[in-house]
Amino acid sequence: MPPSAKAKAPDVNLEQILTEVAKAKGTENDALVETIKAAILKAAQNTFGPNRDLEARYNQDKGHVELYQFMTVVDEVEDPEREIAMADLERLNLQ
Repeated sequence: MPPSAKAKAPDVNLEQILTEVAKAKGTENDALVETIKAAILKAAQNTFGPNRDLEARYNQDKGHVELYQFMTVVDEVEDPEREIAMADLERLNLQ
């Protein structure tokens, strides 16, 4: 695979899977969603560091768990895990 090519992850709709598992196990979708969100959040904290401000959210319409990182915009970064410089936002066009 050329370096510029990216492997595409399979498009999985968790909503369908959760419904089937909940029915088979006699449990609620919400309990399964909370377990999956907690597992993804824990994996992200293990990967990116426990000090990052991370949140896992379940998007029912898409059937995906989305991971968000929250950062404070500052002029001078003192904590790179929780802060981002205004200059970097402008450079990355993230305003």
